[in-house]
Amino acid sequence: MVLTVRRGSVRLQERDRDERLERGDLGLIPMGGSARLTSADLDLELHAVPAAPIGRVLGVPSEDVQLPAPRRADRSERGTDRDLAVLRRAIAFMRLHLREPVSIPEAATAAGLSVRGLQLVFRRQLGTSPLLHLRRLRLDAARHELLQRAVDGTTVAAVAEEFGFSNPARFSTHDRDAFSESPAAAIRRVHDDAAGPAGGGAHPVPPDAQARRH
Repeated sequence: MVLTVRRGSVRLQERDRDERLERGDLGLIPMGGSARLTSADLDLELHAVPAAPIGRVLGVPSEDVQLPAPRRADRSERGTDRDLAVLRRAIAFMRLHLREPVSIPEAATAAGLSVRGLQLVFRRQLGTSPLLHLRRLRLDAARHELLQRAVDGTTVAAVAEEFGFSNPARFSTHDRDAFSESPAAAIRRVHDDAAGPAGGGAHPVPPDAQARRH
């Protein structure tokens, strides 16, 4: 689990780890682990493995997908801290370049590991791959932009392209899997909310009233 502190501060306690996270900091809870969050005023973003049809995301038949139960790896505390430091660097790099065509090798370089090493760290700590995590971060950012700009007439294709999804149809599929709502439906919902219960438009002029005008 990855959390981002958007407002305030939070105390994160996990096993022998006790740290204070300020605005903009990343907190990481290893897969299969647990933690205590303490704060009087905070605003968090939580990111987990998407609750989506994993087979569709990976492009393989669903019967070929096996999701092992989370387990605590037999590793030293020092090794876990090293993993978390790598994750912070990699995820921070990804978040800075959500609108750019960055690659996993570039994220690995920013984290100070090989691609294979980064893949192993993500698998151990988050139960996913760097590529799928980057896709989820982009989907979250794209959904936020879509909702913010829906009333201004933005299109699904425009937002998809902005966040590196060259195929709008494929973007719509990933977005629907992640949020249980298609991006087109999200735009319609925003328009409906903006219009209000009365529909927001001008009332039509009755035919007899039009006749009296002439």
